[in-house]
Amino acid sequence: MARFPKKEAEIVALAEQLLRGPLDNNPIYPQPPVHPILIRIKSMIYSARRDNFIAKQAAAEQAIAAKNESLLRTPLRYLCQTVLVEYRKNQA
Repeated sequence: MARFPKKEAEIVALAEQLLRGPLDNNPIYPQPPVHPILIRIKSMIYSARRDNFIAKQAAAEQAIAAKNESLLRTPLRYLCQTVLVEYRKNQA
């Protein structure tokens, strides 16, 4: 028994097949329940939104990398070590 796909790529492939079937076999499917143009429009909307998501994800990754670079880890470590050394000197 056929199952509806769960992976994103498989769903996109199924949509493409559903688009091509009625278009390639117009005599068999003169009036399909869902017009192939509607499937094509939904597919184009999905592609645009996926591309937008990928671009925003890449921008977010760059922003995170920039944020991590500006954390001042080295100066903070130096200050912590200096304070710790001074504290231990005063405790002795």
